[in-house]
Amino acid sequence: MKNFKRYIIYHIKWQVGVVISWPCMWLMHDIWGWSNFWTIIGFQFVGALIFWNIDKLIFKNDKQIEIKTEKEIGIDNC
Repeated sequence: MKNFKRYIIYHIKWQVGVVISWPCMWLMHDIWGWSNFWTIIGFQFVGALIFWNIDKLIFKNDKQIEIKTEKEIGIDNC
């Protein structure tokens, strides 16, 4: 159930990405006159800046779960 909740949050974040990318593409391509290549690079950069912290929140417990699982099965980090 926890993974399903995280999936739903991630899916909503993915859909919200259109709200970020569309205005960025419009601004960079139509207003500033950037080529398609630089427009894609630009809006991907903006999206990464915005969604970096959101992804950290969604996946923050993955590292803790992995460490706990390794300890439960007796794996040592030599």
